[in-house]
Amino acid sequence: MGCPLRLRRLRVRVGTMGLLPPRFLSSPLRLALLLILSVATLLFISHLYISTHPPNHNHNRAHPRRFMTELNLQWDSDYSDDFPHALGGQLGKGEGGQVGARQRGQLDFHTKREMDMREKKELETAAERTKQRLHLAALEHSPNSLVNGTSVEFGDKLKEMRRSNPLLAGGIRDLKRGASRKREPLPPKSAEPESVRQLENPEMTKFFGKFIDQAMKIKEGREEEYLEDCGIKRGHGPSAFHSALDRAKTHQCKAEIAVVGCSLTKAQLYPAPLLKPLPNYCHFDERERTEPLKLPGQHVNGLMDNRPPMETGGGAGAGGVFIVFLLQLSGRGERQVERLIKSIYSGRHAYLLHVDTDSEYLHSYLSQLVARFGSPGNIRLMKSRFQTLWGSSHLLLMQLAGYREATTFWPQTDFVINLSESDVRIRPVDELEGMLSMNRGMSFITGMKAVARSQFMKRQGVNQTFYQCDGHMFRLSARRVPYGVRFSGGSDWFVLARNFIDYLLHAPPEDQLVDPLSRFYSFSLLPSESFFSTIVKASPMCNRVRPTDLKFANWANKTGCTCSEKSTVDWCGCSPLVIRNISTFPIYQSDIKSSNMSRRPRFFARKFDSTISLSAINEVDTSLNERIGTPLSPSVGEGGSWNSYWLNFFHHSFDRVEVKKSVTTPLKYISAAIIMQHLPPHIIAPHHSLPEVEAKQMRADHFYSHDKYVGDVITLSLSTSSYKQQGEGEGKGNVVMVQTLVTRKEREKENYFDPQIFTSYAQVTTHFDSKENVSRSSNNWVTQWDSLVTLFVGFRRDFVRKIPPIAEHQYPFSVFLSQVGGDDPPTFEGEHKTQHLSVMFKQQFQIKFTSNCTRHEWLFEVFDPSDRLVLKQHFMVFGDRAKRSSLETYFSLEDSCIISAPTPTTDTTHVQSDESCANKHWSLFYPDPKSAFVPDRHVML
Repeated sequence: MGCPLRLRRLRVRVGTMGLLPPRFLSSPLRLALLLILSVATLLFISHLYISTHPPNHNHNRAHPRRFMTELNLQWDSDYSDDFPHALGGQLGKGEGGQVGARQRGQLDFHTKREMDMREKKELETAAERTKQRLHLAALEHSPNSLVNGTSVEFGDKLKEMRRSNPLLAGGIRDLKRGASRKREPLPPKSAEPESVRQLENPEMTKFFGKFIDQAMKIKEGREEEYLEDCGIKRGHGPSAFHSALDRAKTHQCKAEIAVVGCSLTKAQLYPAPLLKPLPNYCHFDERERTEPLKLPGQHVNGLMDNRPPMETGGGAGAGGVFIVFLLQLSGRGERQVERLIKSIYSGRHAYLLHVDTDSEYLHSYLSQLVARFGSPGNIRLMKSRFQTLWGSSHLLLMQLAGYREATTFWPQTDFVINLSESDVRIRPVDELEGMLSMNRGMSFITGMKAVARSQFMKRQGVNQTFYQCDGHMFRLSARRVPYGVRFSGGSDWFVLARNFIDYLLHAPPEDQLVDPLSRFYSFSLLPSESFFSTIVKASPMCNRVRPTDLKFANWANKTGCTCSEKSTVDWCGCSPLVIRNISTFPIYQSDIKSSNMSRRPRFFARKFDSTISLSAINEVDTSLNERIGTPLSPSVGEGGSWNSYWLNFFHHSFDRVEVKKSVTTPLKYISAAIIMQHLPPHIIAPHHSLPEVEAKQMRADHFYSHDKYVGDVITLSLSTSSYKQQGEGEGKGNVVMVQTLVTRKEREKENYFDPQIFTSYAQVTTHFDSKENVSRSSNNWVTQWDSLVTLFVGFRRDFVRKIPPIAEHQYPFSVFLSQVGGDDPPTFEGEHKTQHLSVMFKQQFQIKFTSNCTRHEWLFEVFDPSDRLVLKQHFMVFGDRAKRSSLETYFSLEDSCIISAPTPTTDTTHVQSDESCANKHWSLFYPDPKSAFVPDRHVML
């Protein structure tokens, strides 16, 4: 009955339009032809309108009614398989799905044209029913219904519309049933681009403001056209521009690259003074330049200089100098940062902390730490924040901003020393004060040796234009290098005197060196390694500089130059290695164990990493404190947490679930299948029964002991809604925080390694550090969203020594990757060729997992040239599906404890632990005096 009814309604409606006389409709054939003509006309008009009026996907979430209308259109395209089935449940079997799709298409067409459908009474009923069902489904599944706190209003509206229109009840149920099969979260509202947010920094506005402003005027999808208008066409101009456009992720970054490319083509990117030879303001003084450093205890005019340090007021140090330590921090290792501050802290000096914009967890922790010193204090956070990648051009802007803020906060500044969380002091701060007080006005910058111009350009990439956006340094094009000054490069760690800082920040108006070179280096790779050493040699302070940075770095170019930063920089560079055994380095005897200073004294060393070798930092502290006569107290140096370290890798306040699926998905599975199933009864008992308990992952931390990864400390918030159901409160009742230690099982029966070839069982990771030969994801979780999987294990030295030291002679291994329990052939096959004295067996696979890959375990098998099995390693892949039996095979709940529950008036960021967690050596609340700058260090929950 539905189809003839619709035909009769259309017949009456068309007859009343006055287009044709009613007698014309007497013939069924004529009626059919008329219907076909009408439908074709409507389709043509709709196609013409849509092609000339593209839909606007910038949803205005401030207007719920408009947002819901556009949301229907978005769901039509994203959920096209679900809605015909859902609509068919209300419109009838068989052809109902097709009719629903047709009606939805009419609704979509009329919504876009914003026509008034009330005049056409015959179609109004069907259209309104479809629209209401789609609208209500959007209300029920919209994230705004929860985020904006209007779920009660939407629920009341839903009930009211169901009562007023009984036909909607079945349709809503069908919609929910159909959408449940494919309920992907709607994409969140795009945040403001990082470059736009950083325009609050004066340095960013000065160097990049006009480019960012121009980029914001370019419409999305028009970036390549913008380049073509400047004469840069794909296939004809520099290919680096289009390569950068293809790899950029956001529209803002693409637009900025296009603007920079056009400015470079039109010779408007760099200032005019760079086109001429740059001036040299240095007045060379051979005697002053070659004068050796003045060191405490050295002979002066034939006599031993044992004068006591000068005493001055104004908050200066024991040597009469005021030092500002500029700490360039990133990552999540708050304990190593706090330990560094504790080791160099003195009330006579100041400490300015810059935290990378991607390190919100660390910034929040340090904000609470700095707040405890009051304002104004001698520890402050920088107001300006930058994204400081390896080799980033923003590093230079950050350092210039840091010098500006340091001299503004503390006008008495004499020296500024920049350090990172990877630095450790190897001499007391008092010795540093004494040396600097005898060398006032002297800056310490490496890179003073003469280097051939062509060699320097090739090594440092100075002749290339780089631009940073989307967390990446893009190489755009070659450029002309200015003449007139001698370029040089060195370390980006230095000690700058106040006179040189004032020259950089307040150069005289006639100066044609600082501003042009700073703009030139703002589009450079590794700018800090060359900018300061190049300028100081051509500045009036050229005689007041020494070629040292007062720091030791563990350089090993063969191992440290592995292009490990290619994911963030379009370049290959080198960086120091982590120090694992400090006693094997000369500085252990010359600087740490001895108070005598050489001609090139060192006061700091790098790099140190507590997750790789905490024992190296402990050895420095122990030896240094023994030398200066202040041995560590028993509570710090004996047992306890002396050999323990914790590193956070997830926090619910700073990590978005939809972005960090590779972390949050395994956390949810492990919490449900391992922790909640094996928690002791005294923790579950207050919640009556397990199904009533809701667990929320608060934070997760790696736990290390004696330089070995032990497991993950997972903090959960357990709650139950039973009290709310009984009417005893509005919120969830009986909340308790639990801390657990989850470890990985060895599975020695299933896994295997040949002890004559390898040193241990192999590991499978998605974050392999080829420079340090370690996994940066210590728990080695592999998920279906990861793409690069690495199998690695160490070789025995006696095995690799047997391989002849001939370049052509290699020892080949065959590597197979397959799923366990399946009949399919190996997914991947590879060959690993081992050479003489190879340290690590490493095999990487580029793979794309799907949800089907998570049903079974995976297996790596390695065979030697005689097809003998020498290595076997199982691993599992987390994803949308997982088996509890697989989880229990790989993980176990080692221990647990209860954290005292917060009260409604208690700040949950300072929850204190009870004795149960304070006595657990693996717990975050276990005393850690070596890393505690303040006695009662807090744990952010």
